Amino acid sequence: MSINRRHFLISGAAAAASSILDVQSAFAAVTGLQYAVIDFKTGKELVTQKAHTRRHPASLTKIMALYIVMRAMSDEDLDFNLNTQVLFPRDLTIRGGLAKFEAMDRGHKYKARDLLIGAGSRSDAYSVTCLAIHVSKLLDWGSGTNDSQNKFVDRMNYHANRLGMKDTHFAVITGRPHPNNYSTPADIAKLVAALQRETPNLAEIALGQASFDIHAISGSRTHTSGLLRRNPNNIHFAKTGFTNAAGRCLATYSTVNGRQMVSVVFGAKSESERSSVTWNILKKAAPL
Repeated sequence: MSINRRHFLISGAAAAASSILDVQSAFAAVTGLQYAVIDFKTGKELVTQKAHTRRHPASLTKIMALYIVMRAMSDEDLDFNLNTQVLFPRDLTIRGGLAKFEAMDRGHKYKARDLLIGAGSRSDAYSVTCLAIHVSKLLDWGSGTNDSQNKFVDRMNYHANRLGMKDTHFAVITGRPHPNNYSTPADIAKLVAALQRETPNLAEIALGQASFDIHAISGSRTHTSGLLRRNPNNIHFAKTGFTNAAGRCLATYSTVNGRQMVSVVFGAKSESERSSVTWNILKKAAPL
């Protein structure tokens, strides 16, 4: 699928104007489970609980970053593909003390494919940030390492607005805690659906493999979602997340009993709970 370059080269003023969210009000503290299941084809909400209540989305934030990266990869006018060598900038340090993959070194380049999987299936913060900086510079959004990240976040908010994610505002690329980084299960479901509609093959590579080989950057070989690993025929791709404020999160694109659906869970207490809640609400939304 070819994506016209003009969709990317919006002016900085237009990007700012596109964000209609009140980032000052943000959200109140939320606890407990929140979830949404939507029909992939129609967008209809099928099963919900506090689906429109704002909360930290943790690493589900990375889905938007990956969405923008995959759109750029799908643009035939851009020299950017799975084999592109992407630089790990020497001056890149992510706030919050987030660890990098053991095999990654600053100043070196790595295949975009490996970084996509590292960011999507292992939720690595440095992998997704390197990709974001690369795209930002490729499309002349930013120049230096910090400026490129800031301009990329502007585009995250532009696309959130374009997709109708009315209760979402992004302040970071990685999903680390930030008072103005928030979303809802319903909004993240819209984003996951867009990912599947627009870049299904890349989404499967980044988020849909139960096991993989990314030895150039990490010895990790399995997806962070146990539900996907156990149910690869139903769970086509998934993204996990966790912060103390968000709880255990899980977003999926799935087919259950012949129905294509997107599910998003915030606020689970454990990996097993986020998996079981996701599976239960998918079955509830598509009974036999």
